[in-house]
Amino acid sequence: MKANKTIVVGHGLIIDSIMFESKHEDGSQEYSPKFGGDGGSATEIVFDSPAEYLTGISLTYGNMKGVIGFISITSILLRTNVRKYGPFGSEMGFFASLPLKGGTIVGFNGRSGWTVNALGIYARPKRNACCASLEFKDLHSFLRDRDGAERGSALGSLHKLEEDEILRQFSTWDAMSKEGSLCAGPWGGEGGREWNYEPSGAIKKIVIGHGLLIDSIMFIGKNDDGLEESSPKFGGNGGSTTQIDFDHPSEYLTGISLTYDTGTMQEIRSTTYGTIQRIDVLSITSLRFITNVKAYGPFGSETGTFASFPSRDCVITGFHGRADLALDAIGIYAKPKYS
Repeated sequence: MKANKTIVVGHGLIIDSIMFESKHEDGSQEYSPKFGGDGGSATEIVFDSPAEYLTGISLTYGNMKGVIGFISITSILLRTNVRKYGPFGSEMGFFASLPLKGGTIVGFNGRSGWTVNALGIYARPKRNACCASLEFKDLHSFLRDRDGAERGSALGSLHKLEEDEILRQFSTWDAMSKEGSLCAGPWGGEGGREWNYEPSGAIKKIVIGHGLLIDSIMFIGKNDDGLEESSPKFGGNGGSTTQIDFDHPSEYLTGISLTYDTGTMQEIRSTTYGTIQRIDVLSITSLRFITNVKAYGPFGSETGTFASFPSRDCVITGFHGRADLALDAIGIYAKPKYS
């Protein structure tokens, strides 16, 4: 199994290139090609392996007119169990992040040409691996629409895209284990109470309360006896209710996207002087669920910061988050689909 030890980032206004050095268990080292072009200044990140390991990544991406004619990664920030590195680049455009709980990033995938155009990760919590792809535009869309028009799928999938003479896919890790589970997120605010839902069987239905935000979420899954079992309702009683029924077992969850924002919900607090203070609460404003068959939603209003977990070869097996009068935060549990 490889463990990332050194990452070299070429950066200026955008992320020009990225290169990796991996250290094997036998002490031998392997260098990846440089993915991207020759522009920018080079920064070398050296991890104190094996004590220090990657646990999360955040980035920005956009169409940098005057710099490059199509969507590129404009900044990268890497997190380990010890500290964070970056951000490198200019932090322009749309923001995305993938925090992991109890796992480590063991490899990267993406697309590059003159710059780094898309970036994804391989994560291995305990003994498993899933591929979470942090990419946001369909390949054909941003190759064709170099005027900056943002058309096409918001959740691309690397393995379904054809290679192009300008952009090429890359990967620093090819092996995928079949055991364990991945915990990602939660995305959203820090208010409310923590909740957790991990059914022993498959998730069959999701019930969403939604209006201007996501008021609540409830799940129906299979228990050990194969019978349907409902979770509590996480959140409040507002909004309209929509139920999603999956065609189990042929249909299963593979991804989620969401937005979160402040100002839609307010928390009332008493101050030390006896006055009432209203505080804007960061909460989930929209949700969209992706299966191997279709997409459901978005539900709610797509305002605020966008985040997503589109995966390769994984099944979402559970959810976790925070909730009170509304859904404050949500994250996922996932496993390889063939486990």
